[in-house]
Amino acid sequence: MGLLPGAVLHDGVRQLLSAFPFLAGLAGGGFHLLVELVKMRAQKMAAFETIKNFQPKVAVAGFILLLLPPAWDLFLYHPHELSYYNRLIGGARGAYQKGLEVTYFMEAFTPEFLRYLNQTLPPKAAVNASFANFMFQYYQKENRLRPDIQITDKQNADYYILLTRRSVWSKMEWQLFNNNAPLAAVRLGDVPLVSIYKLSASR
Repeated sequence: MGLLPGAVLHDGVRQLLSAFPFLAGLAGGGFHLLVELVKMRAQKMAAFETIKNFQPKVAVAGFILLLLPPAWDLFLYHPHELSYYNRLIGGARGAYQKGLEVTYFMEAFTPEFLRYLNQTLPPKAAVNASFANFMFQYYQKENRLRPDIQITDKQNADYYILLTRRSVWSKMEWQLFNNNAPLAAVRLGDVPLVSIYKLSASR
C-alpha cells in the first residue's frame, strides 16, 4: 500500500492496522510449524513416547511460554502501551537512558493527570504546555479541563507542562528539566512521561 502512487506515508500506529491481520496469520502459521517441529523431534526420543496427548500439551506449553512475556509487558506498561520498548534495549528505561523518545502522541496526558490539574491549579492559572497547548485547548472544549485555566505560549506563565519528547525541547525546557523538581509527573516506572513545573518557584 505504501508503494502505490500518491500514497501518503505516516508514522502513526493507526496506519499499521491493515498489516495486523497478516501478522496474526503469519504468527499462527509459525506457531503451528513450531509445534509440529517439536512433535517430530520428540517422536525420535524414547523418553517422550509414553506421554499421552503429547501434541496438545506441547501447544499449550508453547502458548504459555510465548504469550506470557508480552502479557506481562502489557500489564506493566498499561495504560502507556505506546511507550513500549522490548528487552533487547532494556525496556522503556533502557530506551530513555539511550536518548530515545519514550512518549510521542501525548497519550501521557491521562485522565488522572487532567484530574490533578483541575484539582490543584489555582483559579485562572496560566499554563504553557509548549507544542502540546492545542491538546489542552481541546480538553477544555471537551470539558475535561477547567475553563478558567489559561493555556498560553508566553514564557511568563505560572506553570509549565513538559512532555518528555526530548528531540523537540528548547534550551529553556532542558534547563527546566535538569534544574528543577516537578510538582507532579506521570511516570512509567522511573521514566518521566510528562511533568508539570511551577515557573515562579524556579526563577
